[in-house]
Amino acid sequence: MTLDTALLVPMTEANQNFSKVARLVDESGMAVILKNNKPRYMVLSFSEYDEIQAAREIHRRGGR
Repeated sequence: MTLDTALLVPMTEANQNFSKVARLVDESGMAVILKNNKPRYMVLSFSEYDEIQAAREIHRRGGR
């Protein structure tokens, strides 16, 4: 998986400045929070989540 480095936020910064995480999600649909310099958590907008769920449902049904 390729991640846009602009979406990465260290855990410490996310804790201290969650409004930055929310702004990234508003602008890009998601933000990735790093823990020990590794992607650990993803914060998604509800519209992104809905798209992922719809794709999973299509995949679960065998692409029909």
